[in-house]
Amino acid sequence: MLIVMILSLHVLLVLLYAIAIEKKLSRHSYIHLLFAALVPLVGELCLFASEFGRADTVFPSEKLFHREISSGRTRYCGEVSFELPVTRETLLDVIETQPDNLVAILKCGVESDDIEVAHISAATIMKLQREYEKHISSLRDEYLQLPDNMELLKKYIVVVGEYYASGLLEGEAAAELLLLQESLLISLLRVLPKDEEAEQMLEYNRENQRKETALNEDDT
Repeated sequence: MLIVMILSLHVLLVLLYAIAIEKKLSRHSYIHLLFAALVPLVGELCLFASEFGRADTVFPSEKLFHREISSGRTRYCGEVSFELPVTRETLLDVIETQPDNLVAILKCGVESDDIEVAHISAATIMKLQREYEKHISSLRDEYLQLPDNMELLKKYIVVVGEYYASGLLEGEAAAELLLLQESLLISLLRVLPKDEEAEQMLEYNRENQRKETALNEDDT
């Protein structure tokens, strides 16, 4: 009798979660629900708990949108995991392993007195810029053809944010990237005015714009 009650509750919870996913009331997908359904009760409880654990997230790559600015310039060399000068060997190693602070290391490499290190660093930065710009251009073309596709628009917003946060662009170029992201977020909110994640992202975007404006004023 107890087993029947547990299984009945399990089925009910699965159905309720399926309805929540269908009505966009849950952050999870049917794939998450499928795995949760394999573990009666415990699976649904884990899904429920993770709803609150992700409550403060803003799009899939929110952590990548942070770009710390201090003392009138973006901080690069203070983030690297080894002391300057950057050697050719350490530079090639980090390019191959692609660590999170790759751009910070490349920025330090550009400042190196070693001509080869400076050249490799600058060339790698340009390559990364081209890759981002190609990706963004492709997304822009797709979005122009499918302006009603909100998932595509969100992906476009995320990639623009990642490009800004990478630190690959500075000054007016970085500011223009933020303006592009702002316009995309406004377009999204026109269609989905109650999208809390988009609202939070727009607020964060405008905070970054204020910082960039102050940074550019200090540099002039």
